Amino acid sequence: MNLQCPCCHARFSLETALQDDAARELLWLLADLEPRLARAIAGYLGLFRSKGRALNWDRAGRLAHEVLALTPDREALALALAETTEAIWNKREKEPPRPMSNHNYLKRVLESLTARRPQAPSEPPRIEPVKPAEPEHPDSREPLPERAAHLLARVSKAPPR
Repeated sequence: MNLQCPCCHARFSLETALQDDAARELLWLLADLEPRLARAIAGYLGLFRSKGRALNWDRAGRLAHEVLALTPDREALALALAETTEAIWNKREKEPPRPMSNHNYLKRVLESLTARRPQAPSEPPRIEPVKPAEPEHPDSREPLPERAAHLLARVSKAPPR
């Protein structure tokens, strides 16, 4: 079965993706997240792809782990990812697209979002990094084709650009 990523438009075979360790780890990571956050990360990862090339699975996995380590507040992270992705796509309509190389823009959006959200007066805002989860042994999870189908169903509902 051949698939096309809704974010970066790379075409790949599901069987090939499931045989690649990095691709399988990324699919498991996204499948374990809330659908809104998984779609936001998938869309954000597409910003790192150059015009003529697909994003490497290893790099995509590393980027996803880095993003999740930015804050434990998943709701704020999903909002910041969506705002970042929309802003970058709007910018790319006006000037030649360049792939992103770091998370600095996302960090600024996340800080702005955190500052705009009301905090309890007795509790200062806290942003603690989250350690990336170590991948579990594949035998301890659901069968991979079912998880992949579940992930693809969730990610394919990504918001249009």
